[in-house]
Amino acid sequence: MRYSLLLSQLLPAPGMRVLATRADVAVAILSAPTEEALALAIADADGVLLVLERPRLTAEMVRAAPRLRVVCRCGAGYDNIDVTALTAGSRSRPRARQTPTRSQSTHSISCSLSRNAGRFSTAR
Repeated sequence: MRYSLLLSQLLPAPGMRVLATRADVAVAILSAPTEEALALAIADADGVLLVLERPRLTAEMVRAAPRLRVVCRCGAGYDNIDVTALTAGSRSRPRARQTPTRSQSTHSISCSLSRNAGRFSTAR
């Protein structure tokens, strides 16, 4: 069986390379990360991978996708996904418990350090 995975936009190159190795997964990428494009493309999707906060996955879209089995978001939280509509059926919503917290913390520290670069000197 070949699964249909719908991406809201391109993943970073390492992720796209992994998907390219999967003969059992047909990858489609939205023409634009909009709700309109997602609504048009979701009907035949087995999985949807949303990158960041757009587009929003609504209950109407979930109902229009009878094959939809899994939804994943690359980012923190599920504020752009109608979780109630997903959990009403047998669809799963993968969750990485510590990953978003760790990556957000690392990003915050990196931003803080880069912002302060040059302000401190090790010279005495």
